[in-house]
Amino acid sequence: MKKIVLLFFITISLIEFNFAQQKEAGLNIGYGKSAFIYLVAPNYYYQIGVNYFYYPKETPFNLKAELNYDFRGNKNINFNYIKLPLGFDYIKGKKLKFIIGGGFYGSYLFHYKGTENLPGFKESKELFQLGLMGDIGLSFVLSESANMYLSFQVNHDITKMYYHIDPCGYEWDRKGLDVFLKLGSNFNLEKKNNE
Repeated sequence: MKKIVLLFFITISLIEFNFAQQKEAGLNIGYGKSAFIYLVAPNYYYQIGVNYFYYPKETPFNLKAELNYDFRGNKNINFNYIKLPLGFDYIKGKKLKFIIGGGFYGSYLFHYKGTENLPGFKESKELFQLGLMGDIGLSFVLSESANMYLSFQVNHDITKMYYHIDPCGYEWDRKGLDVFLKLGSNFNLEKKNNE
């Protein structure tokens, strides 16, 4: 977990070192469904975290970094992660902005429950995972210093959570797929220049 937090702060400092434009930070929450690929029954997914956005001058894009707590599962079985998403958004509009973006994430499984009856989990679980994400939504400018956004996001693991061993002895990759709505608020970290 210390490595993930360190990577988050290194990423922010590199962005700040290489660029000197508008920066925002804020909070986000998300709620939706999660499925482990090839597993029929959907599970709940939620996240809560902090985010950081950098807006290069005179471009329709931003760069973003987040540090989130993620939950996948139900009352019987669940997986708890610390996740570090890194990505970008394309933004169009003034007061009401359309956003579409993507990126990748790294996550660390720090706690799990109810896995005793998952064949193959104990031997093959992966604590670290990589994945891809995509999102689409709207951002609302509340004032010069604050805005809110609502987006629909999909996370898809590209590395396995664990191998499931079926009754015939075959091993199947279990990868997570999360589909959720995310609500966030950001605050400008700099005063606007009156130019």
